[in-house]
Amino acid sequence: MDASGAGAVALLRAAHERFVTSACRGPEVRGLVEVCTCSSRALIQEDIHEEFMGRCLERIRAIKRGDPLDTETMIGPQVSKRQIEKIASYVEIGVREGAELLVGGQRAALAGKFAEGYFYEPTVLKGHGAVLEGAR
Repeated sequence: MDASGAGAVALLRAAHERFVTSACRGPEVRGLVEVCTCSSRALIQEDIHEEFMGRCLERIRAIKRGDPLDTETMIGPQVSKRQIEKIASYVEIGVREGAELLVGGQRAALAGKFAEGYFYEPTVLKGHGAVLEGAR
């Protein structure tokens, strides 16, 4: 198993149910903070993959984006146009390398005063084999 690169987490069948449920809503999808333990890749045991990803994608689709000062907001905007373009380029690289885009992959369309903000939809890429450039 190649776990090189940024923050891989391995999810095995023996993992406690509470951990499996909370793993897909870790710091990486709760807000814009620097977290040194933030995982960017999940290595999931094959026989729990479908169930885990179903729950995970459901939670990711429900993430509330918006005003970072609103306590109901789970993800705020990116810091700059340059940052959102960098994120988009990583997603493009992943898809070009053969990853399947499961959710997100584009700027988020918010209404009102945040319509021009640097919001990007929470994104999940699925791939086998080679480590995707976007996950490094």
